[in-house]
Amino acid sequence: MSNLNYTKGEYIVVDMVGSLPLERYSIFCGDDEIARIMLSDKSDAKINADLIVKVVNACQLVNPDNPLAVAESIKDMYEALRRIAFEGDRKDYQYDKHDAIGFVRIAKDALAKVERK
Repeated sequence: MSNLNYTKGEYIVVDMVGSLPLERYSIFCGDDEIARIMLSDKSDAKINADLIVKVVNACQLVNPDNPLAVAESIKDMYEALRRIAFEGDRKDYQYDKHDAIGFVRIAKDALAKVERK
């Protein structure tokens, strides 16, 4: 069971047309308004709202109990993949047992951060 208490479910962006001079978008999960983004530049407001929604929804798919762990570990996962791909790139494709053990350790370390509860 996760200690992370957040509104679970698919997040969506809703264009909130109103009398304010600012462009306003709200982020909803079901009937709950999660956040509001108000900016004078409509394209920036929409892009920011879309970015938040896409990141939250993707992180929930990977770890529904703790999507924040996924978001916090994206840099680590990227660095682990780069390290495996480029440090382990041998032109002769002759990998030994020590290479494999190192690659597995790097991958497991990155996944442990993603999967933490």
